[in-house]
Amino acid sequence: PDGIPFAPMMTYQKYLTMQEKRVKVTIRYSAEAGLRPFYLTVANKIKSTYPDVLLEKRILPPVGSDAGGEEAIFEVVVDGKTVVGKKKTKMLKVTSRSSRKSDGDDD
Repeated sequence: PDGIPFAPMMTYQKYLTMQEKRVKVTIRYSAEAGLRPFYLTVANKIKSTYPDVLLEKRILPPVGSDAGGEEAIFEVVVDGKTVVGKKKTKMLKVTSRSSRKSDGDDD
């Protein structure tokens, strides 16, 4: 087969170099604030749009529970820069819509 060009085998060092160049996306959220559905939605959207990113999940411990109010945190960090940061006092109520067929929303 003359039509297929020869490519040298990938070395382990080349593999490591390629891994270091991948964009790192970290999603951080509060443990007990009901934010897991938000994490799953954002993670799935990022992975489907940018399949080569390195996705990392960080679940933060509960903060401010001794003061009587919970502080919920949800952040998306791309290469060390916060691109989405949401801090909200009190617990967040998360509702789920099970039937989304009639929305007409193809995002």
